[in-house]
Amino acid sequence: MASATLTSAPAASSFVNPHTPLALLDPATGSQYEASRHIFVAILGAFVCDILIYAPEDFALLFSHRLSTPTFTYFIARLSTLAHLICINIFQNGRVPSCNTLFIITNVALALGIASSSFLILLRMRVILEKKPYFVLFFAVLWVIALVCNAVTPLAAKAQSIQTTSWCYVQSVDQWFCVGFLVTFINDSLMCLGTSLALSSHTSNLNRSSSKYRLLHLFGLGSAPDVSNKVLLSSRQYYLITACGNALTIIMILLPVSPTIRAMFPPISIALMNSMACRVFRNIKFPYLRASPPNPIKTQAPHGRNIQIVYSSHQGYTNSYINPPDIQVSAIVEQVTDYNRARS
Repeated sequence: MASATLTSAPAASSFVNPHTPLALLDPATGSQYEASRHIFVAILGAFVCDILIYAPEDFALLFSHRLSTPTFTYFIARLSTLAHLICINIFQNGRVPSCNTLFIITNVALALGIASSSFLILLRMRVILEKKPYFVLFFAVLWVIALVCNAVTPLAAKAQSIQTTSWCYVQSVDQWFCVGFLVTFINDSLMCLGTSLALSSHTSNLNRSSSKYRLLHLFGLGSAPDVSNKVLLSSRQYYLITACGNALTIIMILLPVSPTIRAMFPPISIALMNSMACRVFRNIKFPYLRASPPNPIKTQAPHGRNIQIVYSSHQGYTNSYINPPDIQVSAIVEQVTDYNRARS
């Protein structure tokens, strides 16, 4: 366990300003403490800018469309991440009557933000693997394990006041604090791999291509329908950024450094993770919400049977059928169910 140390300088009464917190810390801890203040303010500012940029789309989700489970999860992830960043800034920059209580609340918001952001990706996996329930169950169980690990991490860190002042500092951060980030890192890695394999397999089947084409598509080197490319690209972007953030957080927590340094990286990680998960959600959701519903065209088939062809402006979405239903043809070129799910 790493712990911060207070300075062995003269008594507080000998200082010109005995309530200056930096004067009561040793020089190394004081420098780290001051640096963390600036970092936390910068992270909060960047995250608020991200919220303001996409505020029109968030209002559209909240007031113009039905509030579904993915949308509800989206706002829970947003609010819990924002709550964590606000709390950590109050902890580091304000006077607090109970430092350890606020620090526990801060870490609970962190755990909720990680779990809800990861759940957004799980919901997308459920749509992609809709016909493979065992894989969906596997990822759901893995998400529950990550949820439990993140739920207990607040117990691995403690905070206290700086001597007689009401300013707070991180007293200790145990190394097992990184367990939640580690399991989330594994979960995100497997979900990214599962998304890539499922989409490459689906695209290969549609194009009657070989395993060589599937391998090329898996690494982004082959051609694919527009929807598959968007989903695959967003999955890779999310994984690349969140994996780097989680890996850096895990490494810094495991290294023999001070608790102040260990506590700097979780806010960075959750801010990046939530921003990317919500970006993936919006990129999948809004193209379908802005689209008009499919328009039918009726024509006359041989022997007097009516054929209705339903088309849409979305690339790869066609559906045709013949009336009466005893002679019925249906062709789904790309994931049609995403259209109806996204509009709900």
